Amino acid sequence: MLLYGATIFLSAFLLFLIQPLIGKYILPWFGGSPAVWTACMLFFQALLLAGYGYAHALASRFRLRRQAMVHLVFVIAAAIVVLAFSILPGQSWKPGDDASPVLNILGLLLVSIGTPYFLLSATSPLLQSWFSRTRPDSSPYRLYALSNLGSLLAIVGYPLLIEPAIRVTRQASIWSWAFAVFALLCVLLCRGITRNAADSDPRQAGAVEPDAEKDRPGASLYILWLSLTACSSIMLLATTSQLCQDLAVVPLLWILPLALYLLSFIICFQHERLYWRPLFLPGLAASIIWTCSVLSGGVVVSLRGQILSYSLTLFVSCMICHGELVRLKPGARHLTRFYLTVAGGGGLGALLVTAVATHLFKGYWEYHFGVLATALLALTVLFRERKGLLFHGRPLYVWLLWFALCAAWVILAPKLVDGIWKTRRFQIGLAALVLLSVAAFFYDRKGRLCWQRPLRVWMVWALLWGSWIPLALVLREQIMLTMDSTVEARRNFFGVLRVLDLYSGYPGQHTLSLMHGRIEHGFQFQDGEKRFWPVSYYGPSSGVGFAISCHPQRLARGPLRMGVIGLGTGTLAVYGQSGDYIRFYEINPQVVELSDRYFTYRKDSKARIDVKLGDARISLDRERQRGESQKFDILVVDAFSSDAIPVHLLTRECFQIYRYHLKEDGILAVHITNRFFNLKPVVRSLLPAGAMRALWVDDQGNTTQGTDRTSWVLLTANAQFLKDPVVTSHVKPWEEPVPSRKLWTDDYSNLISVIQERKQ
Repeated sequence: MLLYGATIFLSAFLLFLIQPLIGKYILPWFGGSPAVWTACMLFFQALLLAGYGYAHALASRFRLRRQAMVHLVFVIAAAIVVLAFSILPGQSWKPGDDASPVLNILGLLLVSIGTPYFLLSATSPLLQSWFSRTRPDSSPYRLYALSNLGSLLAIVGYPLLIEPAIRVTRQASIWSWAFAVFALLCVLLCRGITRNAADSDPRQAGAVEPDAEKDRPGASLYILWLSLTACSSIMLLATTSQLCQDLAVVPLLWILPLALYLLSFIICFQHERLYWRPLFLPGLAASIIWTCSVLSGGVVVSLRGQILSYSLTLFVSCMICHGELVRLKPGARHLTRFYLTVAGGGGLGALLVTAVATHLFKGYWEYHFGVLATALLALTVLFRERKGLLFHGRPLYVWLLWFALCAAWVILAPKLVDGIWKTRRFQIGLAALVLLSVAAFFYDRKGRLCWQRPLRVWMVWALLWGSWIPLALVLREQIMLTMDSTVEARRNFFGVLRVLDLYSGYPGQHTLSLMHGRIEHGFQFQDGEKRFWPVSYYGPSSGVGFAISCHPQRLARGPLRMGVIGLGTGTLAVYGQSGDYIRFYEINPQVVELSDRYFTYRKDSKARIDVKLGDARISLDRERQRGESQKFDILVVDAFSSDAIPVHLLTRECFQIYRYHLKEDGILAVHITNRFFNLKPVVRSLLPAGAMRALWVDDQGNTTQGTDRTSWVLLTANAQFLKDPVVTSHVKPWEEPVPSRKLWTDDYSNLISVIQERKQ
């Protein structure tokens, strides 16, 4: 028992430790997009399904000793390869400018960690099958809870203990040696099995469970298993994307949802009684209402409120999905089929979020779909149990619950979606609910309707639709509101882009705005001379405005050479004068397309404009390797994914690349405006030793001029610029002393230390 437990625990620990490790390593290669982790999860779920399929094939087709020998050969071979070669992909896997990000990620993961991950994923179901064969008097499902405990410890331990203390390359080396220890445990376990286990044919294992064939799962049960696990997988990935798009794409925010997902597995599989319907079903209703409120509030909701609401809804949803899964689990004979279906549901959910939703939805609406699917599944499971309280409890309780739900929606709907009462869809939905409830009262003296349907069935149907239809209407209206005033919407690997046509009926205020996620990434006035104004984050009194207008080269009427990381609407092109050169680095080709189609900043500029497509850091690094210094007078770092922090663009290694492409007297302008994180200490700690100084420019903005409140940090050694009275009069004093915290590198970043909610 100890050997089984140790082997399964270590395999699960390594299985989930490699996920944030490899995800963090490749994240800078693909622009720090939230979709990087989603694509990784698709690979992990797909290979988990393959591993479970391999375990099921071994357990159902081979004798026990043959299973042990086959699996042992594969594990030993994988251990030799892992020790001989690094599990980290080589630099040749860095994507080109025209590469498909998802296919590239799947390919490099398959080559680098595919084999060991496949074998680790097969270990838990395979060893549980062996355990049920060698210990028929004990339940193997607690080993599954132990497996998830190992996974949870790896997930929680990585951001708290491993990531801050150990470099990524060292982490990979330690992981490889730990895999060798896992192989040794497999040797000891297989040795004991081949010596002591009864070598029975799996097709004759019915002697262990004589009535197992009578309990063989039907097609409907397989569909329910698949649906429950797919729904929990959708909620996991959709919640992760929802958190990352407005906060940051870092392992910390990947791991929190995954930890809650695994915790629900541990609780539910430890004992059936730990999942209690009277607690979690009302909890689901309450958490969904809270989340609907947060979705309506958008990015103005506090950081704590967003994280708590999304996390609570995810945990309750997973508890319901996995709790009902445990209630429906089969006997040990069908264990590998059960786990194979569970893995298939996880893979299906990942595929729906990664591939289908990206092409089907024009926003991050898979979260809304996941919430709706969870609620419908919970109600379906209740309706499926004809021997439960809904059909055999007191009718008064059912009606009171139905009226309470309807009253709650009547009160809460206007608060969740402003003006929802005026929409025809919501009015029709409420009318249908009223008709349904009235129809339930028409029954004869014997308590039956005229078409011989029991009253209780109608009451339960009313309860089912009375709680789900208003939720569907509320979420649909929230989606429709996000598309209000939208001229065009695009979605790809790098996020959701929308062009909004605003204030078209107000002369002088008509604008086109570019939204990335829920954050404005620039706009342009459409009337008269206002089209040429530098607006939004780039006004004349902003940090970048001073960097351009007060640069000694500009004051001497000489040409400027500028680099800009992040195109957006191309607003900075308005500062270009004859003889200037401006190069924009943009990773998302759809940003370039929309900027060309709807905004004229680059077309109207007097400067020579160039757009370099691809990740800015990779492009600049490749130019450095070729010895092609761009010698920028000004380099602007203004890349955001929605409002998320581009962590890989704020590290020591990346700043070394910036310095290489700047002139000796050049200015590095870093845009750090953010609602949730104070990035001034981060940028200030990256200041190279020497004559360079860091200036903080905090501009309050001007609504008349169309400029927003912004925060910029300017790093330069240009003495003339540093002494300019116009510049010094607008520089703000630092609010904190010189940072003593550890600086951010490609191997280390600490978002918790810079949390500071800021009112806009």
